[in-house]
Parts: sequence; structure tokens; C-alpha cells
Amino acid sequence: MSRDAPVQGVFAALPTPFDDRKLVDAKALDFIVDYLVQRDLRGFALFTEAAEDPLLMAEERRTLLKQVAARVKGKKQLLVFVSSPSTAEALDLWERLARELAEDNPEDPEALRLYRHALELAPRGRPLMARVAR
Repeated sequence: MSRDAPVQGVFAALPTPFDDRKLVDAKALDFIVDYLVQRDLRGFALFTEAAEDPLLMAEERRTLLKQVAARVKGKKQLLVFVSSPSTAEALDLWERLARELAEDNPEDPEALRLYRHALELAPRGRPLMARVAR
């Protein structure tokens, strides 16, 4: 899928479950993702403005992206949005998320392309949204 192709279909904005210690609840997140993978959805939208995502710490976002990407690999598409009150922080987060995704999936040309795309965009300050076709 070309990164310039229009986004079509229904994408679920994932809620972020937390445990009693106020940490991301990995088991609950897996349950939600597994449930939604079985539904007639095109994919998942991560870090949208529709929920608590703008309030998550960078480490929480990285954890969520890694876990969801690993869980849906090959089954659904991911739309990944990056936002922050600071442009510099958003660009840094975007580059780190893309790099970690490429490092975790070294054989995946789409992950590597996404990382290269992040490096292209960062110095230009362009809007940051990526579609990961899986």
C-alpha cells in the first residue's frame, strides 16, 4: 500500500487500559486487541485525540505501539498519530517510535520505510501521521 493512498474503512481508536498500579495493563490490552482483530475493521488508530492518548508519557506510547504492532502483525493496518504540546517533543517521539518499530521488525520492509519516512519528515516539521500496512 502506498503511503499516499487514501485511508479507507473503519479504524478502531483503542482505549488504554491501566492496572491498579496505574501502569498500562498489558493483559487487558491484548484482550481488547484480540477481540477487535476478530471484528470487521480495517485496522486500529493509535494515539488519536479521541481519548487519553495526548496525556500519555512517551514511554507509555512506545510500550503501547510495540505491543499492539506485535499483536496485529499481518492482520490489520495501524494508523499511528503523534502529538505533543511541543513540536520538538513530537518530532523526537515520532523518530523514536519509528526507529524502535524498525529495530523490532528488521525483516519488515514497511517498518524500515516508516523509519526512513520519519527521518525525512522530522527536519521539515511536517504533520506526523503514519499508516503501517500489515
